[in-house]
Amino acid sequence: MTLQKTLSTLAFLALLSILVPFACAADADRVQVKVFFPADAKQADIDRLVPLSSCPSAYTCYAQISFLSCQWYAATGPLACPGLPEVKNTCLLTAVNGYSGAGWFGFYANGNLSEVGISCYVPKVGDVLELRYSGNPESEVSNATPAPSATPSPSPTPAPSITASPKQTITPTPAATPSPKTANQSNSTGAPSPTPYVFQNPLASLNPDAIAAIEVAAALVLAAVAGAIVMWAWMKRRRLGK
Repeated sequence: MTLQKTLSTLAFLALLSILVPFACAADADRVQVKVFFPADAKQADIDRLVPLSSCPSAYTCYAQISFLSCQWYAATGPLACPGLPEVKNTCLLTAVNGYSGAGWFGFYANGNLSEVGISCYVPKVGDVLELRYSGNPESEVSNATPAPSATPSPSPTPAPSITASPKQTITPTPAATPSPKTANQSNSTGAPSPTPYVFQNPLASLNPDAIAAIEVAAALVLAAVAGAIVMWAWMKRRRLGK
C-alpha cells in the first residue's frame, strides 16, 4: 500500500511539473490592454491581460474588454494598413463603452503614440496598449493664451425720418436679420454608418489574478486525473501479473 501511495505521489508531481510551465507560458503570452477615461466619463479605467492568440490586431484586443464605436473607412490609399493587405476596413474610433465627449481617444503602443490605427497595429508579446482620452475643451481653454478682443465697430447713425406731411412721419423699418445656420445644417454628413457587431469575451470582467487562478486550478485537476489513470493502470497490471 505504501508503494502505491509513493507511485501515485511521484506520478502527480511529474505531471504537475509538466503542466505548470505550460500554464506560466500561457500567462506570459498575453498583451496588456488599457483604457483611460476622463473624470466626467464616470467610468473606471480598464486594465486587462488578453491572450495574444486572440489578438490579430489591437482592435480585436480592445473588442474583448470593451465596446467600441467606429466610423469605418476603406483601407485604401493613406488609410491602408502597411503589410496587411487582408485588412479591408479601418476603424476611426468615436467612442469607448458609449463615451465620446468633445475630444478623442489616442492610441498608444508601449508608451508611444502609434503611427497606425488600432485596425492596423499587430500586437506582440509583452506589448502594452493604451487608449488615452485627450482634447478636453475646458483644459485647452484654461491653458491657452487668450486672444485679443476685437475692437467693436461703431454703430451706424440711424437715417433721419422722412416727413411726408406735418401730420404724418414715416420711419424706415430695419431689414430682418437672417438666422444663422445651425451646426447640424452646415456640418451634416449624412446618416451614420451602422456599428459592426463586436464579440464580448465572457472572461473580460475577470482580473488577471482570477484568470491565473482558474488556469492553475485546471492544471491541478488535469494532473489529478492523469495520476488516477496511471494508478489504475498500475493496479490492473499488478492484478494480471498475479
